[in-house]
Amino acid sequence: MSDPYNYPGTNFKDSPTEYGGNFQYRVGLNHVGAYQVSGIPFVTSSNATVINFPYVTKTITVENGQTNALYIGFSANGVAATNYFRIPPTGSLTMDVKAIALHLSGTSIAYSVAASLTGIPTSSLTSNWSGSAGVG
Repeated sequence: MSDPYNYPGTNFKDSPTEYGGNFQYRVGLNHVGAYQVSGIPFVTSSNATVINFPYVTKTITVENGQTNALYIGFSANGVAATNYFRIPPTGSLTMDVKAIALHLSGTSIAYSVAASLTGIPTSSLTSNWSGSAGVG
């Protein structure tokens, strides 16, 4: 029986650098394991209008601490337009999303955020979520 890792015409089995250098495994956006394990905790209570996460999120929970509605989205344009989530007074919302920032708007911004972070660097999420195409 032939060795399934010894490909004809190559030294792949004996030379892992044959295809352009040493292979170094890293987590990325489509790395399932990064979303299956417990996340790195991230918690803040603030009145800032933007939260930048240090890693890509797994889940985000936002609790509205004000007496008016709180609007959250994934870009400033989204919150300013119609691509946002509305959280009623003293309500909360949990989302299972890949995000690197959260934008908030309201008459008097007061909230608490708890997020579960992956180990995926924010530079891996290169989409420009400008508030167009239903993302914002």
